[in-house]
Amino acid sequence: MTEKYWRIFAVIAAAGCLSVFLKWQYASGYVLGCIVSVITYKILERFCDNALKARNSSGTLGHFMINFGIWAAVLAFCAAFNQYFNDSFDSQLKTALNRGSDEDEMPVAEEEKTEEPAEIKADRIGQ
Repeated sequence: MTEKYWRIFAVIAAAGCLSVFLKWQYASGYVLGCIVSVITYKILERFCDNALKARNSSGTLGHFMINFGIWAAVLAFCAAFNQYFNDSFDSQLKTALNRGSDEDEMPVAEEEKTEEPAEIKADRIGQ
């Protein structure tokens, strides 16, 4: 990547870090993604340079397995520590459900007992 595109990447990464004002978990997940993107890009760049110098693309499968392994490790790490990275939908759902369980916030009407009409009651007694 040229110097110009690294600057564009830096501006986009810095703009994404502003999500810390929405929720710090979003920013931490975004920063981790940016770091891993740079690492995998550098690995890809080195692989391509070596393949062009050697005029041989051997090791392609291993290269892609390493990159996918890195991304899988990051996803597993974020899933294991979701309270720190991207704050999963599950925790947001639990928070929303817990809010609804407070008696002061949401009063629940009790079921009204209704009597059956006399005709239906008589039919049941007659059976």
